[in-house]
Amino acid sequence: MDVSKIYIFDGARAVDLMPIFADVETYPSFVPGYKSAKVVEKDGCTYKTKSVMALQFGIFTLEEELDSVTTLTYPSCIEVHSTGRRFIQSFSNVWRFRDVPGGCEVTFDMSLEFAGVPVMLRPMLAALADAQAESILRAFVERFGAHRQAA
Repeated sequence: MDVSKIYIFDGARAVDLMPIFADVETYPSFVPGYKSAKVVEKDGCTYKTKSVMALQFGIFTLEEELDSVTTLTYPSCIEVHSTGRRFIQSFSNVWRFRDVPGGCEVTFDMSLEFAGVPVMLRPMLAALADAQAESILRAFVERFGAHRQAA
């Protein structure tokens, strides 16, 4: 399931936003679904993380442990490729930052593949992936607003 979102951060620049988006260890404090995130290895602009996500399916919550590799290309891109241990086969996302007049355009592309999902459940999961992408983007909008007010 693939999802793409675009948002213009008024008054921001890519060099201001990218550190907020790259700080994965703070995700559990503001990104919906993240229960934990820890950088376990770092080599220049690439790092490996272990995280736990909780995905909400109506009244059900499924927790998944993810192993991720993140690559930073300053100041334009963050690529994250993750594999799960139980029900997520792969979870990848790419954040692209582009300065535009008056702000920074951020494109968020997310791809989520579940292991062993029956075809009849895929439309429901596609809607869930879209909602999850929207809530992740909203979390970063709010986080940027909080950073801006603190400055």
